Amino acid sequence: MKTIFKRNKKSQLLAQPFTYIFMLVVIAMIVGFGFYLIWKTDAFAKKVDIIKFQNDFSKKIQEINLLSPGSGELYESNIPAVIKAICFIDLTTGSNLKIDFADIKQDVDLDLMASKKENNVYFQMDATAQEKITPLKISKLKPSQNPLCFTITNGNLKVGLENKGKYVEVSKA
Repeated sequence: MKTIFKRNKKSQLLAQPFTYIFMLVVIAMIVGFGFYLIWKTDAFAKKVDIIKFQNDFSKKIQEINLLSPGSGELYESNIPAVIKAICFIDLTTGSNLKIDFADIKQDVDLDLMASKKENNVYFQMDATAQEKITPLKISKLKPSQNPLCFTITNGNLKVGLENKGKYVEVSKA
């Protein structure tokens, strides 16, 4: 009578643990690559949210600018969680500005040293942010007070926008 199980030769016995080790290494690499892709996708989604907010806000300023002087509206927007504060600053009025946010103060100082006074929207990032957002230049936008900063709570920004004729004034809502 023949046996159902074949006997392993000595060399096959030693090769079996290496096969399991190789399988574990391959599985670990697949899982690690999966986590890496999820992390990269999350970072990309945050960038898209930031760019969407910037574009929407710029479009709203241009819309208000096309209205008759004196007209305006309350603008509400969801802000990406990595943004902790937004400041609207008119650098053409002077350099003696009281700014409470370190990232924004640094960006303003760099712009003033480079005589680059066209940026008027600055962002304070969360400590977990992977990249810093560059300041924006939105034409025909001026703050009602200089600087005008908003701390973002619950990912929501509410500002008042009013057409002043030559520019759109942003103020606290």
